[in-house]
Amino acid sequence: GENLTDAGAKPVDLPPSRLVYSPHVYGPSIFDQPYFKASNFPDNLPNAWEEHFGYLMDGRHAVVTGEFGGKYTDTDKTFQDAFVDYLIAEDNRSAFYWCLNPNSGDTGGLLENDWKTVNEDKLALLQRLQ
Repeated sequence: GENLTDAGAKPVDLPPSRLVYSPHVYGPSIFDQPYFKASNFPDNLPNAWEEHFGYLMDGRHAVVTGEFGGKYTDTDKTFQDAFVDYLIAEDNRSAFYWCLNPNSGDTGGLLENDWKTVNEDKLALLQRLQ
């Protein structure tokens, strides 16, 4: 999940070189959260991410987003754009995007339903991150 708020207070007994924190960060097309309906959405998102896992991106911990993705339409597009902006601002460009296959149900994929055509909007988002 995304919520690693207690990770700093409850450190794992491993050397930092052996531990990677890997939050999964999903938008409104996957799982609705109260902060998606806030009047200041999407400006409120960096504070939520900072509380949940961003504080670990302090140079002492390895943090790689284990999954993010979604339909990339409407508020979910706004969410993903804001998340990529956040990662870039934090100089953390390592992430796994979910997913390749178009019939993944709640996320769609990097490929369109013909399994051949690339979703150019999602690809452009990831190119911006890289």
